[in-house]
Amino acid sequence: MTKIDASGTNLSYSTYLGGSGDDCGYGIAVDSGGNAYVTGYTLSSDFPTENPMYGTKTGSYDAFVTKIDASGTSLSYSTYLGGIDDDAGESIAVDSAGNVYVAGYTWSSDFPTKNAMYGSGSYDAFVTKISADATPIPTLTPTSIPTTTPMPDTPTPTLTVIPTSGTPTPTPTVTPTPETPTPSPTVTPAPGTPTPTPSPTPEPCKPKKLNVRPKSLKLARGMSVQKIVTLTCKKSLPSVNRLVKVKIVSGKKRMTVSPTMKETDENGQATFTITATEKTGNAVVQFKYKNLTGDVTVKVR
Repeated sequence: MTKIDASGTNLSYSTYLGGSGDDCGYGIAVDSGGNAYVTGYTLSSDFPTENPMYGTKTGSYDAFVTKIDASGTSLSYSTYLGGIDDDAGESIAVDSAGNVYVAGYTWSSDFPTKNAMYGSGSYDAFVTKISADATPIPTLTPTSIPTTTPMPDTPTPTLTVIPTSGTPTPTPTVTPTPETPTPSPTVTPAPGTPTPTPSPTPEPCKPKKLNVRPKSLKLARGMSVQKIVTLTCKKSLPSVNRLVKVKIVSGKKRMTVSPTMKETDENGQATFTITATEKTGNAVVQFKYKNLTGDVTVKVR
């Protein structure tokens, strides 16, 4: 996020905005007071938040909405915006009252809605209005559950009657019966018995979706850009150690991609570098894992 003064010769401020994962800003708006509003998407679970409506990332990546004060030194508010699947904010606007309007896309069936005109499909656009104060939603604090300390075993007393001379009524004496420990059986392996082998580690979860958004790029000649491919399973869990392959479907003279294949990491991601050649025009690159594919259109200018 960078502000350049009117002369174009000095930075008024310039700052990173993101967490430990990959983050991308798609849209920006500025109000009359010089406050900046930014939206995009983030893969970071530690993206900087301030007075958030939603303080936790719930999908493999979520949209974010951030307001930065006019000095560029502090966040007025910053929040995730999304559901259990993938979401991104692509454009943003602010009105004279400070209300913010965000448009983008979502794959989430539980994307946060209020006064919604339409229900969800598999892949939808969204339009969200956020009030000027961006009132945060209360967060529930889990109540601790007390643990029960087990009581030691108490031996069962045995009642023994000892007769007393001249006394018709016997006096009972309680004598505890000592516990007799039960010996542990010793198991002797039969000769020739093979040593059992441990069960194999379960296979990583089966990929259900391959994400390569955004699906279009514009590159100047000679320019390189990284493209992240994300493989996810059910509930947006990352699918690790899966080999993703790449193929240039058309426009092979206009671009190169490296490497040609790569395994997904612990986040279910594989990173490739797309480099434009000196030849202008359109090209299409396809990323593939088994029957899952994703195409990206590249325009070289």
